[in-house]
Amino acid sequence: MILQIVFIYILVINIISFFVYFIEGRHASRRLPIILLVILPIIGGSFGACVGNYFFDTEYKELRYKVSYFCAIFPPILFFVQLGLALYFLGAGDTILSIILFMYEIAGILGYYLLIINLVAFVFVIIRKYSYYIAPVGKYIIPDFVLIPALLLGGAPGGVLAKFIFNFKEDWSCNATKKFQNFIYNYGMFIICAIQIAAFFFFTIYIR
Repeated sequence: MILQIVFIYILVINIISFFVYFIEGRHASRRLPIILLVILPIIGGSFGACVGNYFFDTEYKELRYKVSYFCAIFPPILFFVQLGLALYFLGAGDTILSIILFMYEIAGILGYYLLIINLVAFVFVIIRKYSYYIAPVGKYIIPDFVLIPALLLGGAPGGVLAKFIFNFKEDWSCNATKKFQNFIYNYGMFIICAIQIAAFFFFTIYIR
């Protein structure tokens, strides 16, 4: 009974959080009290805030407010904190170990490699995203010749996960190279991710 109540609460608070970030992100001027953008992720609506950020760029609409850094950084961080707490209280503390053993069982050493490269791509995308908040030349912290190979060599699923949760987007249009970068980071990641997942299941299920 308690778990059902908690589940309903989490569902409702994330829906509310999503619509609050949606309303704020859809308008150029502030429409809602800033306290709503801050408090909702803290009390469990972090996932809804991440979804709202990704689809409606709420954090970018909030750049003239100090809360913009909260909108950009804390919802995804709070999401993983809350996810970890949920797994802990559900008694799923060995979930990570189970995933590692499962990957080795179905793919051997390749499974370990895929876990590592996806973790690397996940972290690289996060650093790339937040480097823009650190310095104007922050994009060079994780350059294209490092990030793109990590995505192409099996890390696209991890990159897509980080892209979605941490709202990683880039928009350069000054030359053909930058347009290719736009495609990889904004659309190509999803295509590459789908191809890699399909190839993984094909070679591990049908070939083996």
